[in-house]
Amino acid sequence: MEAPQPPGLSPRRELLTSQVIVLLEDDELIRRATERMLRRFGAEVVTGTGSREVLDVLSDRGLTASCVIADYWLGREESGLAAATAVCKSGWLHPAAPP
Repeated sequence: MEAPQPPGLSPRRELLTSQVIVLLEDDELIRRATERMLRRFGAEVVTGTGSREVLDVLSDRGLTASCVIADYWLGREESGLAAATAVCKSGWLHPAAPP
C-alpha cells in the first residue's frame, strides 16, 4: 500500500508522463528492471544495446527523446558515452534537453 501523497504533489506514476527516455544498457536484467521502473513513473521508454538500435526505433516511431540514460560499458562496439553522444547529435533528442 502506497503512502498518501501530500497535497499538490503528483502521484509517482505521473512524474514522467509525456517524456520519452532512451535507455542504453546491454545487460538484459538491468535494462528490463530500469525500463519497468521508468514506465511506472509514466515515461515512454526506448531501449537498446547501442545507438543504431535506439535511433532506428526513434525514427520508425517518430519520437523525440527527452533524455538519454546510458551504461558506460555497453560492449565492444560502442561505449555508453559514444552511444549517448550519437543520439544527442542525431536530431532525435528534444532541443530543450541539456546536451
